Amino acid sequence: MKTRNLATVICFILVSAVLAGSAAAQPALTLTPSIGPPTSQTQLSGSGFYPYEAVDVYFDFTDVVLKVTSEEGGLSYDLTVPASAPPGTHWITLVGRSSSAAAQAAFTVRTDWPQFHRKSNHQGRNLLENVLSPGNVPNLTQAWSYSTNHYVDSSPAVAGGKVYAGSWDKRVYALDAATGDKIWVKLLGDAIYSSPAVNGNKVFVGCLNNKIYALSVATGAILWHYVTGGPIYSSPAVANGSVYITSTDKKVYSLKATDGTRNWFFLTGGPVVASPAVAGEVVYVASYDSKVYALKTTTGSKLWEFATGDMVDSSPVVAGGKVFVGSNDGKVYGLKAVSGAKLWEFETGGPVVSSPAVSGGWVYVGSTDGKVYALKAGTGAKRWEFATGDQVNSSPAVAGGVVFVGSKDGKIYALDAASGDQLWEYPTGDWINLSSPSVANGMLYVGSYDCKVHCFNVESELNRGADRVGRPDPAALQPDLSLPLTR
Repeated sequence: MKTRNLATVICFILVSAVLAGSAAAQPALTLTPSIGPPTSQTQLSGSGFYPYEAVDVYFDFTDVVLKVTSEEGGLSYDLTVPASAPPGTHWITLVGRSSSAAAQAAFTVRTDWPQFHRKSNHQGRNLLENVLSPGNVPNLTQAWSYSTNHYVDSSPAVAGGKVYAGSWDKRVYALDAATGDKIWVKLLGDAIYSSPAVNGNKVFVGCLNNKIYALSVATGAILWHYVTGGPIYSSPAVANGSVYITSTDKKVYSLKATDGTRNWFFLTGGPVVASPAVAGEVVYVASYDSKVYALKTTTGSKLWEFATGDMVDSSPVVAGGKVFVGSNDGKVYGLKAVSGAKLWEFETGGPVVSSPAVSGGWVYVGSTDGKVYALKAGTGAKRWEFATGDQVNSSPAVAGGVVFVGSKDGKIYALDAASGDQLWEYPTGDWINLSSPSVANGMLYVGSYDCKVHCFNVESELNRGADRVGRPDPAALQPDLSLPLTR
């Protein structure tokens, strides 16, 4: 009997030593990545817990999952960021149920609008916007404005906590997205209509001196440039490791994003000022030769062409297997993306320079007749129209159930996407001409002929955001005892 008791004591001592050794390691947590939008995933990697210990995983104060650690006291988990998580800093916490050991790491919720109309397909929508809505947009106020030295036709790009915009003053500006403070300014060779496109460590922008530039995100330094045969009014589209740009020399170019080496060019029949749209392995572009083209991304070879009734300033938009584009013949066209066959046309009261935005099965577009239209994507049937005080050359943006658009009456408008009812307006000091609004992280950005980049927000909504929640105390977090144990 004594021998058995002695063995039990020795076994207890050994187990206790193992557990004590395991708990002695400092718990740690790493996140990959540590920045992303709502609904994105981050991979959690935890260590320093007891072997086979149940560990609660919290996003802020919510117990998301109960995980069991490995023999080494580690765990991994792919956590989906909640769709409702507001912009800002959030905390992911691991708490061991046996050891009470805890580890924390910060995750930044951030949504970017990195190029013209947000993505290379030019749909002009931000489905991840979870701050602005029809209910609070009437309370938008100006957060800041930044003065350039000339008109701003460039549409702001928002990426990595910065806003990038060009101006007729030949400069590209990088500003703090929250405060409008200048980060850097780069003087180029001529006026800039082009909207910057941000990808990785580079900002791509076209210039009227016939060049497209790749600038450093950090400093604005020129990393490379490529010379076309004419001024560049269009905005670059970045996709598939390539930069697609057009020029008044009648060409569409594909360049390597790394060094600006040309992949190919395609010659249209007229100057091109519209920005190319890229979806899958196809580039869509419109020209002053009154045609819309579909080209292969790999070679630039033509897949199809479609003739409108006049030259085209509007940039194509690709959504749901369809291409939408406006024309100076006053019409908006819906085409089959695979063949270019016309599905429908809708006639406005003037040339359509505005590029459509597409969201929820509806096409939103402005016209020089001073109106904004909502059309059914499948048929072109009109849902509503809204009259501004002057031409609408600005391309709409859709976020949070709201359509944002500028007008040459000098105002930026917010309209209910479902009804077209006006929710809000703000008079800038002059025309909003070609600059398209950008919406990210509860902030609205647009350029104006008052020589400024403007930013608007609903401060009360942002004050209720993630940064105001605070860092949870692991000891005070309440475990969800109904969670099943997950290996």
